[in-house]
Amino acid sequence: MPPVKMRGDGRKAKNPKKTLLRLLSYMKPYLPTLGVVLLCIIANAVAQTAGSRSLGTLVDSYILPMVQDGSTDFAPLLGYLTRLACIFAVGMVSSFLFMFLMVKVSQGTQKHIRDEMFSHMQTLPLRYFDTNTAGDIMSRYTSDIDTLRQMISQSIPQCASSLVTIVVVFVGMLQTSWLLTVVMLFTVTGIVFVTMKVAGKSAKYFVGQQQSLGALNGYVEEMVNGQKVVKVFTHEEACKEQFDKLNEELYRNACTAGALSNMMGPINNNLGYVQYAILAIVGGALCVLSGGNIDVSFIHKIVEKGLITRCRQLKFSVLMPDAPGALEHFSHIVAQQNANIILFQHDRVQTDLEIGEAIIHVVCEVGGVDHAKRLIDTLTDDGYKVFTSQI
Repeated sequence: MPPVKMRGDGRKAKNPKKTLLRLLSYMKPYLPTLGVVLLCIIANAVAQTAGSRSLGTLVDSYILPMVQDGSTDFAPLLGYLTRLACIFAVGMVSSFLFMFLMVKVSQGTQKHIRDEMFSHMQTLPLRYFDTNTAGDIMSRYTSDIDTLRQMISQSIPQCASSLVTIVVVFVGMLQTSWLLTVVMLFTVTGIVFVTMKVAGKSAKYFVGQQQSLGALNGYVEEMVNGQKVVKVFTHEEACKEQFDKLNEELYRNACTAGALSNMMGPINNNLGYVQYAILAIVGGALCVLSGGNIDVSFIHKIVEKGLITRCRQLKFSVLMPDAPGALEHFSHIVAQQNANIILFQHDRVQTDLEIGEAIIHVVCEVGGVDHAKRLIDTLTDDGYKVFTSQI
């Protein structure tokens, strides 16, 4: 029985550039398709960047002026939203198209490589088959080729898309603020450093996983084919011990590789949040220190408008008796309904009021639409005339 030889010992290619060029040579028949894929990747990256930068224009040039002026003319806003929808649609179609085309490229390349491998295998001497297990050889047609397919259909397009996106976004950031771009580069450097550390450790275990998988497949293949020999020499217990050892090694490598790989997402997400906070703090500080056009009162109006829209604040006017104790009674009713009075203003402009009447403008903090309605109904049932409410 030939000795078990592990597949994939983790050695690097002697000439990685030559290996990559040889791999790309299998994709020559698909050069026109790859050209279309590249155009789709560029269109997708430009659409994403343009869509993101358009949100600033949407807020500054359309939404804020409408809120500030109290305008109800939504035609310009609708037109701009339509343009934004077209931009995002181009990005979605481009993304779908280049992924669809890469499936054809990867499957065709995979078939070509499999055919060439099979033809080359017919010319190999018997010594090769005697010194390599059947499971090891078969894994090259299954596991290795499938990994290669994933690289062609996913990794290469993602790398190209990321490169184009980085260039387009970097140009956009420089146009916005070169100083914030420098801060961003420092934070990205930290994220890349952490990612490389974790990815470097996981890569070692992924290599070990493939080695263990090849060894286990080859061992099982040999034991099954040589079952009669195992029975004759009563080698069952030794086979079980060797199988348990190989299986345990595969388990350790697979678990560690999976754990480190699954850590990448949460780590990158949390580092992204930290980066966002740093950029927000630095950007706000730069805007304040440079004397930017920050209108605090206008920001207050925007926040107040948002609270009112979500019915977290209730603005209304109430007609009440202009008599001692009237305000105390009104405040007691509001407090009983678990609402907080934020603003209380006496309207002294009204001239059509009867003697002994007063108009009070009130802003209350409420817990939602139902809470606001209960407060208004309670005041109405108590004899107050409530009007100019937003609900």
